[in-house]
Amino acid sequence: MSRETVESALRSLAEQRGYAGAGLDADGCAVFEHENGIGMLVVYVPEGPGAVALYAELGPAVDPPAVFRLALEAMHLWSRAGELTLGVLPDTDILTASALLPVDEDLSEQLGPAIDRFADRAMHWARLAQAIDEPDEDGTPKDGDADPAGGFPKIMG
Repeated sequence: MSRETVESALRSLAEQRGYAGAGLDADGCAVFEHENGIGMLVVYVPEGPGAVALYAELGPAVDPPAVFRLALEAMHLWSRAGELTLGVLPDTDILTASALLPVDEDLSEQLGPAIDRFADRAMHWARLAQAIDEPDEDGTPKDGDADPAGGFPKIMG
């Protein structure tokens, strides 16, 4: 997938949605804010067939040990993280989300829905990082099972 294809798909999406400055810069990056308020970085990855990486800093965790444990559990076999990879910005309590989207000739049709899914799931985790309380005695977070709206299937019992 060429940089020009990614650039064209981003510009088309920016025009449709009114995103300012969503073109790729010299480093192959674009920064914009999704309609739900999540700011994200979009990066063209030219290696192999080409891909688009999405990245967002979700904010500091109010209760880092509880949030980070929940994120690690969600990452186990991606059972509750969906397509996201959750992480922590080094030397901070800031939760991050990223995703790598393989792209093909239908990028202009795939990019908008993929960004929407990423933004919705990232917003869920951003809210969770700000609102989680200490878990109940059984270890369940007080805000439920931490699955995003629409939920993700658990892979294993």
